[in-house]
Amino acid sequence: MMTTESHSVGAGAVIFLDAGLPAVAYQDSTAGTLELARRDAMGKWTHKTAAGAPGKSRGYFPQAIKWNEKWWLLDVVYDRAAPALSGIQFTAL
Repeated sequence: MMTTESHSVGAGAVIFLDAGLPAVAYQDSTAGTLELARRDAMGKWTHKTAAGAPGKSRGYFPQAIKWNEKWWLLDVVYDRAAPALSGIQFTAL
């Protein structure tokens, strides 16, 4: 029997075009990760975890920027063990 696991996603999201094709970076608040979904030229969507780390919650207020012809995702990271509790991380795509 197959079981289904639900995740709360999309509390933070950003949509951008990479080479004219849509991409969406968003937070999976259940897993505490930054996720990335892309559509290819054939119309198929793919998905991957762009960033995540044990003990940290990723994906808050995601943004996408293109710098020197390379896409980067920025997100606020909450780390309960850090003195400042949060910081900004950059993830190269």
